Amino acid sequence: MKSITLVLILLSSLLAHGQRFGRPERPERPAPPGRQDRLVNVSLGSVRTNKLITETHSFQPRNWNERIFRLEIVAIRGTVDIQSVIVIYQNGYSEEIPAFRGNLSDGRKMSSRIYSDYVREIRVVATSGLLGSRGQFEVIAGVLR
Repeated sequence: MKSITLVLILLSSLLAHGQRFGRPERPERPAPPGRQDRLVNVSLGSVRTNKLITETHSFQPRNWNERIFRLEIVAIRGTVDIQSVIVIYQNGYSEEIPAFRGNLSDGRKMSSRIYSDYVREIRVVATSGLLGSRGQFEVIAGVLR
């Protein structure tokens, strides 16, 4: 009986201090960039996609100490069908960005603001169209410098 009471007291004190169990909590969004900071576009790489076979392409930022505020996907060559984009943050949280779904042709781009935190990896699930050559796309990150 005493052990059950002790466990309940410990649980209530943990919950009272705002700690959660399971999935890590998403931290608050920092303030928008100040006047002294400027948003700089940094290429995370480009890749050619297969025809008809969906592939997952992984991109990692070069500097781990920069926060990414915006993502952009640009079609360099051919047609690219973007099926999903998943951003994985350093704290373990991951989110799928719904703005990155659809077809891109030469020179077209999709962009979206993302939760500004330290990003571990960006996964793009894409394929090329049936007609024409294999498509190629580039992932560009907007970081503060």
